[in-house]
Amino acid sequence: MVLGKLLITGIAINIASCSSNPELYYGADTLKRSPKPTNFVHRIMQQSSNNAYDIPAADRERHQRCVFFALDTLDLGEKCDWHNSETGTKGTVKIVRIFSTSSGVCHTFFSTVYKSTTPVSWQDTACFTPQNDWKFVSRY
Repeated sequence: MVLGKLLITGIAINIASCSSNPELYYGADTLKRSPKPTNFVHRIMQQSSNNAYDIPAADRERHQRCVFFALDTLDLGEKCDWHNSETGTKGTVKIVRIFSTSSGVCHTFFSTVYKSTTPVSWQDTACFTPQNDWKFVSRY
């Protein structure tokens, strides 16, 4: 009886921890393609800035895993590489700065993704929170 209660408690804890949803690098809105710009100024602005919408949906999970691997395990100057043999897309995430703030440690990293031979690059900063997850504080 006691063993059964412990087993049920353990299963309930595992289910609860699996259902918690820490912040993802890609939000739910990036599962769709970027909305079409509605005016000329937005079209020009969008052409000059790179972001998550530039990554094909099939490759976002690989890139996201690489981002969190880099944040969790890599030191300054180290990088994580990924490749999708089905689409030919590949990418890298490199830690370029680690710094402390009043709320914790932050990492700045560069992401570069190659669709065919065309590189798309951008910079992000994430800070480790007291809740033991990463909060993305800026995206350039």
